Amino acid sequence: MKLKWHQSAGLILMLAATVTLSACDDDTTTGDGGSALEVEDVGDLREALASTVCDASAQCTQDPFLLLLIEMAQSTGDCTGALLEIGFGEFDGLEEAVANGTVTFDADAAKTCLNAFRDQCFAEIPNEACERTFIGNLTEGESCAQAEECQPGLFCDTAVGDICQQTCKPAADTGEACDSDAQCGGEPGVEKVCGNDNTCVELVFTTDAALGEPCGDFDDFTRSVTCADGLFCQGLTTSDDGVCAEPVAQGQSCQDFDECEQGAFCVNGTCRPLSIRDSGQSCTTDEIEPGAPLELCNSLKGLACAAGTCEAAQGGAENQPCRGDGDIFLQACDEGLFCDFESGICQAPKANGEACFGDDECASDNCGFDTGVCEDAPVCQ
Repeated sequence: MKLKWHQSAGLILMLAATVTLSACDDDTTTGDGGSALEVEDVGDLREALASTVCDASAQCTQDPFLLLLIEMAQSTGDCTGALLEIGFGEFDGLEEAVANGTVTFDADAAKTCLNAFRDQCFAEIPNEACERTFIGNLTEGESCAQAEECQPGLFCDTAVGDICQQTCKPAADTGEACDSDAQCGGEPGVEKVCGNDNTCVELVFTTDAALGEPCGDFDDFTRSVTCADGLFCQGLTTSDDGVCAEPVAQGQSCQDFDECEQGAFCVNGTCRPLSIRDSGQSCTTDEIEPGAPLELCNSLKGLACAAGTCEAAQGGAENQPCRGDGDIFLQACDEGLFCDFESGICQAPKANGEACFGDDECASDNCGFDTGVCEDAPVCQ
């Protein structure tokens, strides 16, 4: 599923939290030295987004995996650069759409959007500035490739399958029939989805549920309730709602990976302090001792744990095994190569006509949806 830019940014930023990040009430600094956000054109957006994540507040809603990513990025000494190196915040096609004139980019709106995410410490709430960052220029009936290209009040109908048959069509309003979320239009600052009754429904967000109050998604996923700062949603699963609770302290027993206080992770039933390790330092193996901290090698530096010591990860070159073997955030292959999931070997991109499973396997960056082989992307007339 490809999200709109502001949805992608929101889903990323709503997760950002770490004990070493700067205060939330400063809207002019970044995590890499205190400079203001610089967004003059669409080419600046990725770096600005990465800087915003690096500068998120310790009070923001936490997700353990993004917390871990930011901890590792910060320990490299160049948080923003480390995130960009692994492709963080890529928005495929938008730069090209702006260059082609099918989308207009508003740099001021982008800065307001990112500052709002950083300051509000919770990014799932619709934000009018984020909606205005990319404005489509295509009118009803014109051919489109992605949602942002269509003018407000329209949507890009991708359900037809053939990209050359996709056109901008009028969006459905609240209560009107729909088959997908994309069909449901929205005003700036409003998100709508296609409900279980196949009609468009406006999403409702509540972000300050108190201790002991229910949290999760309600009313057929059209009402989202998250806990107030300093609390987490205990017992939340895909099928069960949770209850807002205080985080579990280090050394205490736990069940959910994300229920520990900031700076700790639930491993083998205990909240353990996290330590990012450098080359030559000790690291946690599969057999972690009771009460021991969680020591992880900084995979953003290309390190992996070998026999309890952080070392340069092996493999990754052409015709060598893919790096990783479970090491989170470790780049599987050198730049320009892809990891073949069947053989586990790093390979050069395939030529047109060769069988493929994904675009990243092809030199043309296009694996035919119907053909299953690498081919040039279609050029619509």
